[in-house]
Amino acid sequence: MNYQQEIAFLAAVEKAEDSSNQRRAVTLKELEVIRKEHPGIAETYLAFLAQAGAGSFRECQFILYDGPVTPDDVWVEEINDKDVVFCGDNYSGGFFGFRLGKDEVIEFWRIDGEISATGKPFPLYIRERLLMD
Repeated sequence: MNYQQEIAFLAAVEKAEDSSNQRRAVTLKELEVIRKEHPGIAETYLAFLAQAGAGSFRECQFILYDGPVTPDDVWVEEINDKDVVFCGDNYSGGFFGFRLGKDEVIEFWRIDGEISATGKPFPLYIRERLLMD
C-alpha cells in the first residue's frame, strides 16, 4: 500500500512548524516486533506507520500510536476480546483499531462502552480521519 497521496495532502494542509503535528516513521525493525506481538495486524496500518508515521495529525484531531495497544493498556475494562487492539484515539475517549486478522477498523467510545464496526478498511478510514474525503 502506498500512502503518497495522504502524505502530500498532509504537507499541503498542516503547518510543519506546529508541534501538534509531530510524527515519526516506524522502523522496519519495530514493524517486525509489532507483527510478532500482534499476529494478524492489518498490513495497511503498518504501511501507514512506516510511510506517514505515528503521532498527532491535523493539529491534534487524532493520534496514531507507534504500535497497537490492548484494551488493558488503556484501562478499557469493558472489552475482554484478546483479538481487539487499538491503534489510535481522538483525545476525547474514542479509540479506533482492529480485530486481529481483519482490516476493518473498529471504534470504541468510553461513553457507551460499545465496539462499533465501521465497515471500512484502514486506507479508507484514515483518509476520512485526515479529512481528505
